[in-house]
Amino acid sequence: MDSILGKVPLDKILKTIGTKKLELDSNEIFGDYLATVNPAIGVPDEFLGFFAYHYAATNIAVSFARPDYALLDLNFPEGYPDDTIEKIMKDFLRECEKYGTRLIGGHTARYRGIEWPIASTTIIGKRVRERERPSPGDTVLLIGEVGLETAWLMGEKIDPRTLTPLPTAIQLASAPGLKLLHDVSEGGVYRAIEDIAQAYSVAIDISSNEIPLYPGFPSGLDPLTSPSYGTLIAIANSPPGLLSYCSEKGIKCKEIGKVFARDTTQVLIDGKPQKPRQTLPVETLYSPSLLEKDESMLKLAAESLARILYQSNLLPETGTNIAYLPRDTDNPREVLALDGRIIKTKSGPKICGKPAPGGSTYLAKLLIEAKRSGLPYRAAINLRYKKELVEKLEQAGIQVYDASSYEDPCPVVGAIRAGNRAQAYFYKDKPNLEPTLVILGEDPLKLANMIRQLLVENPLQP
Repeated sequence: MDSILGKVPLDKILKTIGTKKLELDSNEIFGDYLATVNPAIGVPDEFLGFFAYHYAATNIAVSFARPDYALLDLNFPEGYPDDTIEKIMKDFLRECEKYGTRLIGGHTARYRGIEWPIASTTIIGKRVRERERPSPGDTVLLIGEVGLETAWLMGEKIDPRTLTPLPTAIQLASAPGLKLLHDVSEGGVYRAIEDIAQAYSVAIDISSNEIPLYPGFPSGLDPLTSPSYGTLIAIANSPPGLLSYCSEKGIKCKEIGKVFARDTTQVLIDGKPQKPRQTLPVETLYSPSLLEKDESMLKLAAESLARILYQSNLLPETGTNIAYLPRDTDNPREVLALDGRIIKTKSGPKICGKPAPGGSTYLAKLLIEAKRSGLPYRAAINLRYKKELVEKLEQAGIQVYDASSYEDPCPVVGAIRAGNRAQAYFYKDKPNLEPTLVILGEDPLKLANMIRQLLVENPLQP
């Protein structure tokens, strides 16, 4: 049987694949042809067709090949709507046409047991230049800015389709002095550097101070491990030539480190050897498991806010908690919250506990009452009351209500039950109750992003 390229027998292709060393991003199948396969899962339906193409096409492009041919395997849960499936396929075809890729085959079906749409794409392309192995003395460069994907995940209004590095990767195939490209995906910049070190048996030292950050990158997160889809890692033996080329093309490019040894696998940050880093909760936002995603949203929101709240002296003496009501329920034990608190310590804020159903009876009852009253909010956080923050909220157009006149047994719950609609509630001058401000939001990340923007742009006095 002939291959889809019509010249090379399929059995020869398979035999060739079996004898080749697997490389980064894509692999040689015969001659100058490379192939890659990538799944897209956990992506919203409106973007699934787009990213089903771009994830795989980028792997071909960073390997200095054209995305010539594609095969698409689409698998859906039982009962998935026909019009949604059709839109996903049309979006994929639109990207194929845009980049000159021929869709040569595929498969589409619904299956019992599948909980989430899965799009798996194979792309084959012809190489336009060779990749070269990194050598000691080569420069490591970062193309783009770190953290734009993280900012999007945490609620910034960014069209995720603008994150794709595919157009840039295609342009860089003509760049002088460039030996190797690798896209940043799971695990962030650190994992991408580690991939290169392991694939080519080299040691790489990265300067953390040189990492270019997206201006809206959330504070409190590690830029080296945060999701940064859209950025690329480049290895060059002639940095001036690559930097000049990028400048001409309007591509952001910056030196961030060096390759300093061969025949060893090691990643250093600022000269210090590193251990493998754990997956961040933000990455789990792509998980098909709804509970795992909800818990990750809550944990990430807490991590994003902890230091800002501490520095603004907004952590109550009893600690802060964040809660999330992801689905309709009247059972407080089903509302997610930290099973501990964010507390003040002499060395800074500390997050005690982890997200769990029933973590906060107080905020759970508050969110259930908000749902019953028709308020469009499913997340809540309790803060120390500060007049200055109340004023900031009001200046931002957020409605705030003084619940101090209510007794039941939480003043905020009493105010909501009485029909007082707002997005933030506070009470003060209550016997045996610390003055408290409760802010509501659509979900933990949007709530955290709103508070972070209010406090970072114009910090409160401690």
